[in-house]
Amino acid sequence: MVSSFVNTASQFTNIIRILIDPKANIDYTSFYIGGLYDLFGRANVSFSEHQVKGLSPNRSLKFVLIGGSVTRRFVIDWSDAPSVEQADYDWCDCYGKININAKLTPAIYHGKIVSLAPSFGINIWHPVESAYYGLANLLNVGRAAGNAKKFLGTYYKQVRQVPLSEYLPQRVDPNYVYSLNTLWNSNEWINNDATV
Repeated sequence: MVSSFVNTASQFTNIIRILIDPKANIDYTSFYIGGLYDLFGRANVSFSEHQVKGLSPNRSLKFVLIGGSVTRRFVIDWSDAPSVEQADYDWCDCYGKININAKLTPAIYHGKIVSLAPSFGINIWHPVESAYYGLANLLNVGRAAGNAKKFLGTYYKQVRQVPLSEYLPQRVDPNYVYSLNTLWNSNEWINNDATV
């Protein structure tokens, strides 16, 4: 997907801004927001609900790249299930999807989909910045945020992650397995076995 973003960015003569949906789950999308910072600069990336009005909060990151007279809409769907959110798909120009399965995804969705590798949360803001963005975005989206404690909790979780720079290549130890994951509380509750 990064190459897709870079190819799209090359079409822009002058990047004016990147607008991110403030309803995003920051813990799960910090990896991608960090990538937008790296590609376009922090000064060009901000949160705004204006471009995504009418779209429901869900397990995706929605953002818009604006440059000159060109506007492109992107969705990064980080959910484990191979399903596609219809409203998001209709809205965007490019739909990035984790765990895409061509056999389970109807052919009508194949046109905009770009397959993504699973990602993980990283630290992109220090605690004061995180609190600022969390409160500002909560006030911006109001009731659409759902449970305020849960919404702000994703910003707190992001602070507890390590920055991407902490993941350094190391010499391979044949007696060591590195795994970046989390324990699932209950398959009955989240139905993970049926979706992944």
